[in-house]
Amino acid sequence: MRLVATISDNLRPLLDDQAAAISTALRAAIETASASLLDELRGQVRAAGLGTGLEKAWRREVYPRSRKRTFHPAALVYSKSTVLHDAFDTGPTINARRSRFLVIPTEAGRRLGLGTVPSSRKGGAVPGGQRRRYADLAVFADGLDAEVVSAGRPASSGRSRSSSSRSGARIVLVPAKAGGLVALLYLRRDAKPLAIARLVPTVKLQKVLDIAGAEARAETALSAALAGG
Repeated sequence: MRLVATISDNLRPLLDDQAAAISTALRAAIETASASLLDELRGQVRAAGLGTGLEKAWRREVYPRSRKRTFHPAALVYSKSTVLHDAFDTGPTINARRSRFLVIPTEAGRRLGLGTVPSSRKGGAVPGGQRRRYADLAVFADGLDAEVVSAGRPASSGRSRSSSSRSGARIVLVPAKAGGLVALLYLRRDAKPLAIARLVPTVKLQKVLDIAGAEARAETALSAALAGG
């Protein structure tokens, strides 16, 4: 016995509707997973207290941008500050390059302005009248008209100082543990010292981001969304 069926209606609209539905579902899954990944990565930066600039340095693009129908949508979540994101993800050791020590301001030092400088990385003023986060003990000392001394002698703090402070202010570098120093600020000759910074030859950054973990969770969520669709 031979059976023959004839379809009298046009299948094109039905197939188009199905293709559109599949394309929409695929893009929705990609958008949801990538948005979740972006939110988690930004949330990690925010929770670590690394600042809004580094938080917003995580960006996202979904393709195709035109939202035309496709069975191959894609999303890219990327960093505009890969060096810093990678550093806080891996927790590397940072060594002093041009000087013997890295300057780490205390809270008291930050309140006095140590930890920011008016110059950009490439020289010149920071755009918008802002200040760059960077601890330069020499610039700080110059701003206070303070002399930098170590063991009773003038000490190099990044550049030479040819004369003593006329204000009487001094920054005294005192030996500390592990080969480091503590910078003590005397605003007057008879004033009590104020610890403004620690000077260390190296510092180990704490790992505070988990980029790989966020990526794995986004991939799992995407797979579950596609399987459920």
